Order: sequence, then structure tokens, then C-alpha cells
Amino acid sequence: MAKVKARRKRRGKISSFFRPIFEAEPALLDLASNADLIKRWTDANPRHTERDLKRVKQNLANLKSQMRKKNQDKGGKGKKAAGAARATNAVHGGRPTMGRLEEYIDECLTIAKTLDRTGLGDVIELLHEARNEVVWKMGH
Repeated sequence: MAKVKARRKRRGKISSFFRPIFEAEPALLDLASNADLIKRWTDANPRHTERDLKRVKQNLANLKSQMRKKNQDKGGKGKKAAGAARATNAVHGGRPTMGRLEEYIDECLTIAKTLDRTGLGDVIELLHEARNEVVWKMGH
């Protein structure tokens, strides 16, 4: 356990690497491909393993999703209004998109965490994986 914490301390949090980049260049949140961002990280971390790279890709996908969602909430609509707008689009046959699928999975994650974070731990993990896969498919 001490080795893991020491390794984490040495490397720092992955999100702390990417967050300042997104804050300086918010347009990067809307890019479908993460290849340039991953290249920046691999250049800064030349001794990474394949496992590290997989973790970075998942963390980057989660961070982009969270920051996009946060930016949407700041756009003037409240959470209820945004949810109502999405529900309206679904009812009225709005065109399904990968972005919308990502949002729906995100909502399911939130609901699962609210209901029973520990009891639904496996479900939450699967939803994270599903969202990451959707984000990767949007980028490639």
C-alpha cells in the first residue's frame, strides 16, 4: 500500500495534469480526439507503462465529461431545465447522438451513486467503462 501511495505522490494526479490545459484552452473539451492530449502526457511521463496509459485515457475521458457537464450547467439553464430539455428531445424524437448517449450514461451513474454507492459498486464501475467506451468511440 505504501508503494502505491508513494508512486501516486511522485506522479501526481492525472486530472491535475489535464485540468489546467482545459482551463487555458476550453475548446479542447469539444474535440473528439484525445490523441494530442495523450501525446502531451506521454511526453511529460516517458517512463509510463501500458497500464498507466490506460488509466490516463480513462481519467481524461472522465475529466472531459465532467468539465463539459460543468460548463453546460453554467450556460444559464439550471439542472432541472437541462434535464427537461433532454427529456423533451427524447420524447419528440430528437436525433440520437453519441454525445447524448454519454449524457444519459452520466445521468445513470449519478442515479446509481445516489441510490446506493456501495451496493451498486459493480454497476457503477460498468457504467464508467461504458461511458469511457462511448467517449473513445466519439474520438476515433
